[in-house]
Amino acid sequence: MNTFFPPIRRNWHDPWVWGVPSFAMISLLIIHFGNWNQVIFLFFNGFSRSTGDELWSHLTLLGDTLIILCLAILWLKSRADIAWAMTLAAIVATLFIHGIKPLVDLPRPAAVLPPESLHIIGKVLRHHSFPSGHTATIFTCVGAIVLQSRNNLLNNLLILLACMVGISRCVVGAHWVLDVLAGMAGGWTAAWLGVIWARWWIYRQSYSLWLGTIFSLCILYLWMYPLNYPHTFVFQKVFAILCTVAAIQFWLTVRFKKQ
Repeated sequence: MNTFFPPIRRNWHDPWVWGVPSFAMISLLIIHFGNWNQVIFLFFNGFSRSTGDELWSHLTLLGDTLIILCLAILWLKSRADIAWAMTLAAIVATLFIHGIKPLVDLPRPAAVLPPESLHIIGKVLRHHSFPSGHTATIFTCVGAIVLQSRNNLLNNLLILLACMVGISRCVVGAHWVLDVLAGMAGGWTAAWLGVIWARWWIYRQSYSLWLGTIFSLCILYLWMYPLNYPHTFVFQKVFAILCTVAAIQFWLTVRFKKQ
C-alpha cells in the first residue's frame, strides 16, 4: 500500500482538507435556496432507466458501514496509520449521522413523491433522510485515505468513486441531493478529525490485534449479512471470500512475527 499511497502529513490549509466539504456546503446552499433539490433528485433517479439497476445496487453497497469495515483490514499490514485514523473517524461519523438523523427526521423521497414519479431499488425507506449515512461513510473512508496519501491520481479516483456512491443514493431512491451533500461534507470532516485524533492518540502495534479482531468479526458477519439490494448476491460472496483471504493473511503475518 505504501507504493500506491505514499504517506503525507497535511495541514488544515491544504486544499485537500477543505476543498471537498467546502464544495459540498456551497452546493447544498445553492440547491436549497434555488429550490432545486427535487428537480436534481429526479434527474439522478432516472439514471437507472438507461443503465439498469445492477450498477447502482453495487455502487451503493460501497457506502455500507460493514463493507467499509471489512475493507479496512487491507490497510493493517502496510498502512496501519490509515486503518487507525479510519477507525477513529468512523466514531466521529457515527456521532454525526445518528446524532442528526433523529433530531431532524426529514422524510425520504418515497414518503413525499407519488410512487409513479420515482424508481426505487431495494428496500423502500421513508424516514430519517438527512444526512445520507452511506455517503458520509464512503467519504469518511476515502477521506481517511486521501488525507494521508500523496498519490493525487488515486486520490482523485477515490473521490470520484465516493461521488458515484453518493449519486447512487439518489438513483436507488433513498435520499435527496441535499442529504447526499450533507453526508459528503460531514464524512470528509469526520475523516479530517479522525486524522487529527490519530496524531494525538498515537497508534501502537498492539492495536493491530484489536483492530484485526474487529475487522475479522465484520468479515465473518458479512457472510450472512442481508444486503437488501437486488443482483448483489454474487458480489457479496466474492467480496466475502477476498476479505476472508486478506484476514487469514493478516493473522498468519501476526503469528509469524511472534515466532
